[in-house]
Parts: sequence; C-alpha cells; structure tokens
Amino acid sequence: MMVYWQGRWRQLVAVGLVAHIATGSAKPDPKAWAKKSGEVIVRLFARQAALLFLLGLLSACASQMEQWASERVDEVVIREPTPQALVYCTNYGCEEAHLVSLTEVQWTTIKAYFADPHRTAAEERLAIAKAAGDYEDFILQQTGIGVDVGGTLVGYGRPGQTDCVDETANMIQFLVLLEHHGLLLHHTVDEPVLKDPRVEGWFHFTATIKETESGEIWSVDSWYFDSGHPAIVLPIDMWREDLEPLAACMKQDGGEELKEQAACSDAYPALAATSGSG
Repeated sequence: MMVYWQGRWRQLVAVGLVAHIATGSAKPDPKAWAKKSGEVIVRLFARQAALLFLLGLLSACASQMEQWASERVDEVVIREPTPQALVYCTNYGCEEAHLVSLTEVQWTTIKAYFADPHRTAAEERLAIAKAAGDYEDFILQQTGIGVDVGGTLVGYGRPGQTDCVDETANMIQFLVLLEHHGLLLHHTVDEPVLKDPRVEGWFHFTATIKETESGEIWSVDSWYFDSGHPAIVLPIDMWREDLEPLAACMKQDGGEELKEQAACSDAYPALAATSGSG
C-alpha cells in the first residue's frame, strides 16, 4: 500500500496552487488557504482510496472469472475428439454447446496445413493461425449460424454469436483435435489465460499453446475478428497488452480482403510468425 502512495507528492504540491486560485486573491488569507488546502487534500485522498478499493475488487473478480471460465471450458471440451465428434460453444459463456463434425474434405484441408514434417515451430504457429480460420468457417457452415461477428458487443443478441469464453472453448477444442491426432510437432495445448481487465476495459480470455523446446506460451485468439480470419498467435506477454490497434490493422476489408499490412508486423514483430506478413 505504501508503494502505491509514493510519487503522489507531486499532486499534493499542486494543492497549494489550487487553493491559491480558489481564494481568488493574489495574497490569500492564511486561514482560508489552509482550509481550502485541507479540503482538497481530503478529496484527493478519498478518491485515491476509492480507486484502490475498486482495483482490489476488480482483481478479486478477475480471479473468480478466470477460475469459472477455465472450469467451463473443461466441462465442455471433448479431450479425445474425432473429426466427427467436436463441441462448438455459442451464446456467451458457452450457454449452448453444439455437437458438430467436419466432413472428410474439410478435415483433409485442415491436415494439409501440417503436412510438412520439417516445419519449424514458427511455421507451425502460422499453420495453426490459418487453419483456425478455416475450422471456424467449416463449423459455422454446418450449424447454419452464418458469420460470427468479431468481439462481444457488436453481435450481441444475434443467434449463435460468441464471446471470448465461447471463442476460447472452441479454440481449445480445435487445438486438442490437432494434438490428439498428432498434427502438432512443436507445441502442446496449454491452459486458458485471462488478460487484466484494465488493459482493454473488460475481461478477456484466450486459448494458449506451449512451445515444447522453449517452454514459451503463445496465445491463439480469434475473438477480435469475424469468423474465418486467422487467429492472433503471439507470445503471451505481448497478448496481455492492448491488441485493439493490432486487430484494427488486421481487420477484414469489407469482408473480402485481409488487410495484414506491413505496419502490423512493424508494431508487433512476433506477428511475422503468424500472419505471414512483414
């Protein structure tokens, strides 16, 4: 707690100036100055204390949300899936869990991304990112939902839309499918991760993978985009930052062309291992 208050002295120095201005006099009365300074200091500390309380409450909520989301994912994901038996979550918080499947042609398309036995870990992450987009399209074709709109609030109220908990469960199901069928040479499926809600204004989760050689954790996040877009695969520490600028850079243009501009990779160097750009 003491660490938090360090550095607040600059604000208190400004109190004298505020009080001076508030008196409306070039030579304020010392008693009036002291009274006004005290009032400002009390309000300042009250606001800071309230902020600390709210941040503590938010942190506690975040911990509970992370536990709930992880448990919900564990409940619905099939851990030994086949292309004919998969789960796809919709309607926020996996309110509805659909049993879905891939056709033989669709499964062959997915496997083709992982055909090179000599691929590097970076190439495998690129394959995961692109295959994830195809997988989502294939599943949505079967369910008849249509386009799943990126984000949470934009598509709110439309049947079959997803939030980040749905997206995380769906992505983990996809990754477990790849892992279970021996398609991942350099990665294993890891646990869901929660982003600090203060970063982007609300709670956000992602599926993750772990690189077997380095032990590094990477996000596999499709929440930011409409269905069919390659997932964001980034080192988890980079994913924990505000990715809205990156998402805007990678957005689909009119639903037709992917605008994966060089600026995206310039801002996020690790993106070169996932989008193929830069």
